[in-house]
Amino acid sequence: MVVYWQDCSALGVTSAHDVCFVTFEEAPVAVRLRLKRFGRRHRPFYRLTAMDKRQARDGRAIEELGHYDPLERDPDKQVTLKRERIEYWLSVGAQPSETVRDLLKKNGIGASPS
Repeated sequence: MVVYWQDCSALGVTSAHDVCFVTFEEAPVAVRLRLKRFGRRHRPFYRLTAMDKRQARDGRAIEELGHYDPLERDPDKQVTLKRERIEYWLSVGAQPSETVRDLLKKNGIGASPS
């Protein structure tokens, strides 16, 4: 719970020195499973992360869940995933991006459609 203060005149109180405290419940964090881009120009490398939906693409991640190298020729080395943690995040309601959903489907991890 978060407590904010505001001027009570907005609530109809006439005294200028009165301060009211108003409480708001915090909204649950909307978590998305998505890719963070690394690497250099024309040589992309991505980390699969669980992130707050409001964060920038390359912003702070809650947890790193694997990586994806689209230019790797060996398909076994192209994608590395922490399967248990991804299944945990999906079970608590995290929504994968379209690209992540495709990667999970190719690797046999069930992702519910959003």
